[in-house]
Amino acid sequence: MSRDDLRASSPTETPHYTNAHRALLQSFLSRPIQTVDALKPTLAAILTAQNPSRPTLPGDITPSTLPPLLTTLNTKLAPLDYELRPTRSQSPSRTQLYALVNTSSDAFTQLATSFTPDEIAYVKRLLDAIFIENDTRGKEVLAVNTMRAKQLAKAPPRQSQRRRKEEEGPVVNSIKIEAAERVVEALISQSFLSRSRGNYISLAPRGVLELRGYLKEMYNEEGDGGVVRIRDCYGCAEIVTVGVRCGERGCGCRLHEQCAVGVLRGEARRRCPVCKGGWGGEWVGEKAATAGGGGRRGTRGRGEELEEEEEEDE
Repeated sequence: MSRDDLRASSPTETPHYTNAHRALLQSFLSRPIQTVDALKPTLAAILTAQNPSRPTLPGDITPSTLPPLLTTLNTKLAPLDYELRPTRSQSPSRTQLYALVNTSSDAFTQLATSFTPDEIAYVKRLLDAIFIENDTRGKEVLAVNTMRAKQLAKAPPRQSQRRRKEEEGPVVNSIKIEAAERVVEALISQSFLSRSRGNYISLAPRGVLELRGYLKEMYNEEGDGGVVRIRDCYGCAEIVTVGVRCGERGCGCRLHEQCAVGVLRGEARRRCPVCKGGWGGEWVGEKAATAGGGGRRGTRGRGEELEEEEEEDE
């Protein structure tokens, strides 16, 4: 179901579903992913319009204000195959976010309404570069620079494609670099991708949220000895694309930086919570490409540095 259909299909009327819910939904239709701080002025305006005699200020919005509204709204959105889901940014701050997602179709089915088959094939090459080419035992960058993103506009040779046709679908064509740039910009504007100041392109929080199942199915190999490229955080159980990892290359422990502050405390900062070996933390994300020494953070480990930073803030 498209978003136009969602606008037209008003959820069943109930005493608990009010204009406040409709206005909140409209806000997410305009901006599919929003931070809690960005939502506060909008929500304050909505609640004030609902009850003008008791104006609500952004500062009046507390952590308990939003969940009841979302619960009711999600109950009404469920028959339409949409849901408002919470997530957090991959940045060190782990900012709380809420995103409107389609629960019935994968992200590529949704992209088919906006991009050509060759452009969708380009997006898949981009993801392969992020999660295979730039996710190695030595460095888990999980991002591509803009130059590499442009190079991926060229499709693999047709002979190579024909050998894999039965497994991966029809032969696809290259696209122009200008078209590749347009696709990337569109996905950034839709919050599927993000671009850093260092011109690295990675999955944005909405992309991680909507592609979670696809990523694990495509890039994690089943069985003993299978390569696991998509890993969850030991602390919060959400996918890690930016954070830290155990210095033991064979260990699967990954942590978002903010989660590492809580997990790697005191004596625990010297030990990996999974393999129990010494925590010689390494970066996950863009810093793995830009830091020296294969992304290592020295003999003390990133957990100890994070704890010291927290103590300085206090």
